[in-house]
Amino acid sequence: MDEKYCFHCGQKISQELQEKLRRQREKEKQKEELEEKKQEELDKKIANFPIDRDGFAYDPKEKDPKYKDIINKATKEAEDILEKESPGFKEQTGYCHSAWGETKRILKEKYNIDWMDPAECNPLIMFD
Repeated sequence: MDEKYCFHCGQKISQELQEKLRRQREKEKQKEELEEKKQEELDKKIANFPIDRDGFAYDPKEKDPKYKDIINKATKEAEDILEKESPGFKEQTGYCHSAWGETKRILKEKYNIDWMDPAECNPLIMFD
C-alpha cells in the first residue's frame, strides 16, 4: 500500500489502519447494496398492491376473505391491549404506528400471517 496521510492532521496512517479503513468501507458498501436490494424487492412487492378510495396502497390480505376477519380480530385485540396499557393513548400522535406494530405482532405470533401495515405499503407517506 502507498503511504497515506490524514487530511485533518497530516500524520502518516499506518498500513494496519489503512487496511482497517478499507474493510470498514467495504462493509459499508455491502450494507448499502443490501439495503438497496431490500428496497427494490419491497418496491416490486408493493407496486401491484391495490389502492383504497383515499389513494393509499394496502396489503391485499385485508380484503381476502381468508384473512379479513383474522386481521380485523387482531386489530381489535391490538387496540384493546394498547388501551389497557396506556388509557387515552389512542388520541395521541403516533398511535397508528403502535397499533400497527401490535397488530403485526399478533398476526405473526398467533396466526403466522405476515401483514404489511399502511406505512410499509406507502413508504413515501408520513403517517402520524
